[in-house]
Amino acid sequence: MKKVATLLGLSLAFCAFALLLFEIAYRYQWVDTYRPELVLANPELQSGHEAGRRKLLIMGDSFSVGSFAYPALLRARQHRFDVVSAAIPGTGVIEALIVAPRRFARFDPSIFIYQIYVGNDLLNIRYPVNWRMVSPARNVYWTVSRRVRSLAFLNYRLGQMRAAWRPADVAPEWPPQRVASLLEEPSAFIDSEPFDPDRYTRRVKIYLQAEPQYLERHILASGSRRHDFEQYLQKLAVLLSFCEAAKCQAYLLLIPHASQVHERYLHHAQALGAEFSDPEQILATQNPFADGLGRMLEETGIPNARILDVRDQLREKEAQGMHVYYQNDPHLSPYGQTVVTDYLLAKLDEHP
Repeated sequence: MKKVATLLGLSLAFCAFALLLFEIAYRYQWVDTYRPELVLANPELQSGHEAGRRKLLIMGDSFSVGSFAYPALLRARQHRFDVVSAAIPGTGVIEALIVAPRRFARFDPSIFIYQIYVGNDLLNIRYPVNWRMVSPARNVYWTVSRRVRSLAFLNYRLGQMRAAWRPADVAPEWPPQRVASLLEEPSAFIDSEPFDPDRYTRRVKIYLQAEPQYLERHILASGSRRHDFEQYLQKLAVLLSFCEAAKCQAYLLLIPHASQVHERYLHHAQALGAEFSDPEQILATQNPFADGLGRMLEETGIPNARILDVRDQLREKEAQGMHVYYQNDPHLSPYGQTVVTDYLLAKLDEHP
């Protein structure tokens, strides 16, 4: 019995040491753990060839990933900059800070776009642990991975392996021919699939089950998420410091949650379990999240960063009857991505 206990103790000590070593390796990126995402999103890098034009570096989450996402559309529709997408699905500002040293050192961008999603970016700071409403295993993972970030990376890779038999929580892909037809006539796209809570992305429903108010708290940067928002702003300021003012212009691209764009999506969120103390605040013209970003830029004295809020453009298209978001997924539809692309192209035209 004593030998078994000794062996068990040694095994646990070895596992703890191995996890600690892996965490250090991940935090300092001894190996480029997200290189597959970089190569997949930037086909020209596979041959080792990188064009000589100025670089436009994009970082973000799944809203910036895919054949119809705005980075791919920017690459196809302008030729002043080499567009490099370093976006990683399911990540946030913490992972962006981890990979930023490698990406900035390699590409030395003239323009840096960091895509922010109001719908869940603060979950990257603190998961909605709820021992009463969510399974113990998930709560343990949320609690531990908040501090041991390499566990989140391992879970991300396991999720990719599960995607072969279970739909992944990333933006759906379209066949290339349908994407091409969309670019020729964007107004032809209307998502005819009806909203169905049973078919909606599972991850969103789990978050709402754990914290029904999280959407309102994210959008308004309020309540128990106020402190998370302040931490988020601090980390964002560090990320922007990689874009040196003398040679790099930074843009914070703010993607709103669908409920901020049209009341139909707000009703969808409520059907999924979201609770809003004042739904009118969600649809109001005031944008506390954007206001907080502006305050951070002013207080930190970052001169080369601007906020790009595409909410009004998305609202305009929704008012015209176009669906800029999927009905059963939180992501922008292909048409919504073209709206973001048009907005960014206009901003790039202002850049010398």
